[in-house]
Amino acid sequence: MFDLATGEIQGYEALTRFASGQRPDLVFEKAHSVGLGVEPETAYAVAAALAALDERPLVVEITEHVVVEDYAAVRDAVGSRPGVRISVDDAGAG
Repeated sequence: MFDLATGEIQGYEALTRFASGQRPDLVFEKAHSVGLGVEPETAYAVAAALAALDERPLVVEITEHVVVEDYAAVRDAVGSRPGVRISVDDAGAG
């Protein structure tokens, strides 16, 4: 991600991609359908972010696909980790 006005890099996005070419949303949907919940999605997201971290600040993006019932609890969980921030993807969509 970069600043359009200055061209300065503002951050990097760690996305889940599979070598098989399967769409991540379909893979995670299948995991949910067999009772695996968010564990696989979380594991892949964390692995991708940690692999790219290299002493950069980490911003955890909350997807629009899941309704967040308690933003205060999310802030509290993430707030205890130095350098980690939260962003909301497509606020209002989920």
